[in-house]
Amino acid sequence: MLPALMNRRSSMIRPELESVFDRFFGDLWDDRNGEMIRGPQVPVSIWDDEQNIYVEVELPGVARDDVEVVIQDGSLHLRGERKRPTESRDYWYNEREFGRFERVVSLSEMVDPDQTEAEMRFGILSIKLVKKPEARRKRIEIKSD
Repeated sequence: MLPALMNRRSSMIRPELESVFDRFFGDLWDDRNGEMIRGPQVPVSIWDDEQNIYVEVELPGVARDDVEVVIQDGSLHLRGERKRPTESRDYWYNEREFGRFERVVSLSEMVDPDQTEAEMRFGILSIKLVKKPEARRKRIEIKSD
């Protein structure tokens, strides 16, 4: 699971530590039956501005219909499957990964799920999450005498 967005700037060590953890364990996930299964790791980029949070996921070779985007319990769930080619291949060498994947981004309650937009173009899934007004930065005017 990726760190909560509200705490993303709170520690310099945590992202590096999580990156190492993800590289080591990132291709394993629970299939809801208590089993850990192998699946491809999908790179995710997250950033924000005053109004929105943006998520981009690299999914080359994955069909739009093989991807699911769900907001549930304050988290963005990205699930899908990179399917193996249907024809039989005798590879000389292969670094491509196939199988089911899942990434979870903790959002707490800072976004309006009804205003979320998702688009997939050229193998990049782009998600725009609209921040709730109370989660947006508000500049406070400083009064003087």
